[in-house]
Amino acid sequence: MILKLYFSGQLSGLERGLEILSKELGFTLEPDGIPVQVTSENRIYTAFDGEKAVISYTRKHQFFRALSMLIPKLREGAPFTHEETELFTTNGAMFDASRNGVPSVEGVQFLLRKMALMGFNAAMLYTEDTYEVPEYPYFGYMRGRYTEAELRALDDYADSFGIELIPCIQTLGHLSQALKWREMSKFRDTPDVLLCDDEETYALLEKMIAAACRPFRSKRIHIGMDEVHSLGLGRYIQKNGFVPGFEIISRHLTRVCGILKKHGLSPMIWSDMYFRLASRSDSYYTEKEIPQEVIALVPPEIQLVYWDYYNDKEEHYRHFMERHMQFHNPVLFAGGLWIWISPAMHNGEAFRNSIPALKQCHVCGVREVFCTLWGDNGAEADLRTALLAMQLYAEYGYSDAVTMDMVKERFSECVFAQAEDFLAISRMDVISQPPEDGLPPMEDSNFTKYLLYQDVLLGLFDKDFENVSFASHYEALEKQFALASQKNKGFGDIFRYYQALAGFLAVKADLGKRIYDAYHQKDKAALRSIAEQEIPEGLTRLQKVCETRRAVWFSGCKPFGFEVLDIRLGGVAARLRTARQRVLEYLDGEYLVLAELEQPRLSLLRYEKEDGGTAYRSENGWARIASACPI
Repeated sequence: MILKLYFSGQLSGLERGLEILSKELGFTLEPDGIPVQVTSENRIYTAFDGEKAVISYTRKHQFFRALSMLIPKLREGAPFTHEETELFTTNGAMFDASRNGVPSVEGVQFLLRKMALMGFNAAMLYTEDTYEVPEYPYFGYMRGRYTEAELRALDDYADSFGIELIPCIQTLGHLSQALKWREMSKFRDTPDVLLCDDEETYALLEKMIAAACRPFRSKRIHIGMDEVHSLGLGRYIQKNGFVPGFEIISRHLTRVCGILKKHGLSPMIWSDMYFRLASRSDSYYTEKEIPQEVIALVPPEIQLVYWDYYNDKEEHYRHFMERHMQFHNPVLFAGGLWIWISPAMHNGEAFRNSIPALKQCHVCGVREVFCTLWGDNGAEADLRTALLAMQLYAEYGYSDAVTMDMVKERFSECVFAQAEDFLAISRMDVISQPPEDGLPPMEDSNFTKYLLYQDVLLGLFDKDFENVSFASHYEALEKQFALASQKNKGFGDIFRYYQALAGFLAVKADLGKRIYDAYHQKDKAALRSIAEQEIPEGLTRLQKVCETRRAVWFSGCKPFGFEVLDIRLGGVAARLRTARQRVLEYLDGEYLVLAELEQPRLSLLRYEKEDGGTAYRSENGWARIASACPI
């Protein structure tokens, strides 16, 4: 049902956002519509008395969150009143645009619209080399880099909703994709770290920073500087001899801050390098006091971003927030949404690690928060699958007593999809029973990824699951995703992909173990059936996986980077065809043995927990999954 609404009052600056979201929320702006009085007050207030409505807000983004709450109530026609307080001054999301998947302009706009309805007020695109630096054409070459015009258009779009779009780049490490070209080698210390204390490097950084900040209204910038483990140990040590890392990074940051000051920018950095310096053991999570000499290294204008994705205890987060507050710098917390480890988003890890962190942000007075959506090792999971976990961060921005029911209700109002179906995506990597606390189940591992990519003849991970059958698990998910694609019309492409993936894994997941067992049992009839029937069926299903994954990618990403998934999935198909041929040739007497199946299987993932139970490590690297040989 299309609603007719008539807005009046303090609408200055809201007009474009209203026009955009009218399509999203299903209403038209009409003089004879339901009256909605808009006032700018020192509160966030929404009410409807059955005939007319009111929205009061302080900051622009608060209006759009209130609007997303109002529309469902207008459809119900029942009077209601809601008032809330914003608990974070900054609440945002960072989208990885550097791990093959570069979100298209339309893809980012989709996410910004959902963020507006949720009530976020900040966003970042993490761009290592995926933005244009005109003076250096090899920077981001063939990587889907954003043009200045594209970033400026996104900044305009975000501003329509009161969302600050903040440039997020790297100015020291994580630059392997830029530095790999011969033409960029003069800037290289080690494969992913810039050569410090070199004038040509600072000329490059001047242009990088100018290009990165030029399209944006924001005067804030994230300059990275995390995880530079090999700092000063490559060409730097050849030119300068050994210099302690803290001296190099201190001088480098001073030079970079000079450039930022010239451009009128306020910087933030990931904090881990200072904690590693404090620990003297390269450990981010150090229990030691931070030495004063390390605290003194950080320029006062730098904001420290405390990132922590892997812990589920409130006392852990309280401890490290207090450690960060020992510095004389403002602190921003960044949590992780666990979209980086598998083709399936891990809601369980995201919720259980984020909730205690967000609670401690409230307790410790950390008022700036970001959720991060990294795409490690290929951007295998679509960003949209993290929307439910993003909703969690949004709700903690306005309440200190968030429940799963609250998150699910707001998700339906903002995303127009079923939370239970998004939770089901995580079950691709869950074989245990869901817990009784209402939270998503924790993932056992990322076995979807290695079951998808491991070779059926080599069976690198088959030993770890020799007594587990996955067929029925994936068959059930295939049926569930078929229904989900019908119920969640705006996300049909995503659920059709998971339906196809589950359908393929229902055939392939146990195939290598069955080939191995039939070979050693000398069951040639079973081997022939596998080669002549099951592998061809798997190849047919794999083709559907390729087609649906392509549709998902191109619905929200630039084309650059999809070649990586094409190569990976194409490799699975090629190896299945080779396996079929090898088995048939063995059955026809061309080989006395199949050497791949003569090798004993070893465990790579399974280990015993302290309570005596069995757990599985994750393996995220495609190259280590596909082969034991170097790729």
